[in-house]
Amino acid sequence: MGHISVARLLRMTPDELNALFSGDQAEAAAWVQLAATHGLAAAQVRLGRMLLDGTGVARDQAAALGWFKTAARSGDAEGMNMAGRCHENGWGTPKDNAVAADWYRRSAAAGHDWGEYNYANMLFDGLGVPADPTQALAWYLKAAAQGHGRAMNQAARCYEEGWGSAKDHEAAARWYRKSADAGYFRGQYNYATLLATFRRFPEASYWFGKAVDAGDLAIRRRIGRDLLGRSEALFHPVGVRALALCADGGDPTDCYHYGRVLLRGYRCIPDVPAGMAWLRKAADAGHKGAIAELARL
Repeated sequence: MGHISVARLLRMTPDELNALFSGDQAEAAAWVQLAATHGLAAAQVRLGRMLLDGTGVARDQAAALGWFKTAARSGDAEGMNMAGRCHENGWGTPKDNAVAADWYRRSAAAGHDWGEYNYANMLFDGLGVPADPTQALAWYLKAAAQGHGRAMNQAARCYEEGWGSAKDHEAAARWYRKSADAGYFRGQYNYATLLATFRRFPEASYWFGKAVDAGDLAIRRRIGRDLLGRSEALFHPVGVRALALCADGGDPTDCYHYGRVLLRGYRCIPDVPAGMAWLRKAADAGHKGAIAELARL
């Protein structure tokens, strides 16, 4: 990266700075620290994130919070949001929902989509502030208007359940679709579930598949269980793929369930050798059900 100096730093364009900070983190750390020390708010937030995760620098969550607050004091909305996250999660400071909510409120007031979403969550759950689902929905909608997929999903849930608003199923469906299009896996799952209730099965199968691809372990387990329990055959391959991805994570229970599906051909073509292999993997990890199944077989 060449010689590190304030003069070079000051000559860099925003695009050059972004490329520099997004490169090899160990090499970029010195530049980020220099820029942060000389008052560049984006670098202060970047340094805070690096300290929070121990990326390119030694992990120091208290120091991370310090840099987030430094950026926040200069008016940086992302710094405000990250200060809120630290106080909410106890990163570098004791947990304090009231302080977290105040930082989120400041970030939201500055128009930051994550600040709006996080402040809405605090209002919705009554964490650090009195519960106010009406205001929560208003902030979810502000974040959603900026393309925030999670906020879109939460707005849809509010309309579906009548939280902070009268029930509005058309609005719920619209926001679930927007969340799905934005790539948020829970929005994709909820939209697919809604489509399935209206027997729009091919579309539902497509969106369940998208949720499997983008989702976490919990949603994949849920989709696998739900779809293999349905009578419509077009859902079954998606359910099997969800369980396969779960098993790839190595959890013995996931390996056991996937092995049984393959072995018995439940909702799919049986694959006895593969099913036995997954049961053995679960048994080797001490899974009692897999051990008993192998003994019976």
